[in-house]
Amino acid sequence: AGSNSWGPDYLWCQAAREWDDDGDRPGCYLVPLVSSHENSQQIEKGDAFVAKGHENIDRFKNHPKFGKWMKPAFAWNRIVGGKNLLQIERYCRGKLKLKKEDSFDVQSCSMLVIK
Repeated sequence: AGSNSWGPDYLWCQAAREWDDDGDRPGCYLVPLVSSHENSQQIEKGDAFVAKGHENIDRFKNHPKFGKWMKPAFAWNRIVGGKNLLQIERYCRGKLKLKKEDSFDVQSCSMLVIK
């Protein structure tokens, strides 16, 4: 049952952006925070679980509107997925053409991808 929720988290930012007819607000912001994840290992994540999750994501991706909404999230995930904060900062500083002494804001980098 847990894998049935795979997919919507990839599309809600663009859905919110489209909902805002005026277009003067972004669909979402990145909010830096520190969290403690206490994984209680209550969901069995075997091959069937993962396969069902990917099926659900593919179903969303194949929907004309949902698939369009998912593209920015997948693009951002290709940038940050599996990377530590220092690697993300280096990438973003390059994209934003920032010098070492310039302040860095990951939100500005994400906006390059979302637009």
